[in-house]
Amino acid sequence: VIIILTDGRSNLGISIGTSVNYANENNVIVYAIGMGTEDGYFIDVPDAVGPLGVNTEELMNLAETTGGVFYHPTTADDLRNVYNEIAESKKTKVSLDLTFFLLIFILVMLVAEWVLINTRYKIIP
Repeated sequence: VIIILTDGRSNLGISIGTSVNYANENNVIVYAIGMGTEDGYFIDVPDAVGPLGVNTEELMNLAETTGGVFYHPTTADDLRNVYNEIAESKKTKVSLDLTFFLLIFILVMLVAEWVLINTRYKIIP
């Protein structure tokens, strides 16, 4: 489970599409929390001057395609409630069958013991 707190604007790193593919391939659930106002703020960067608000479409897409939920809290109490809801949400366990690996490990240990017993290391000096 990953919880991201963002405005949803991609300005550095990999694209959201690549992130969604990686999360789906690795069974990661993403909960997206959009922070900011709907009106946005002004940014003075060449080729990007103007109001930039929360990118709700991208965040909804990210959360829904990975099995998570998108939240857009507006107050500190709303944010606290979002975190509580995520904490109480159903978690999925990933199971891994270790039986084969444990059997191989035990067989290797038995062979190592047999080899050491039949050599000069029969006893610890």
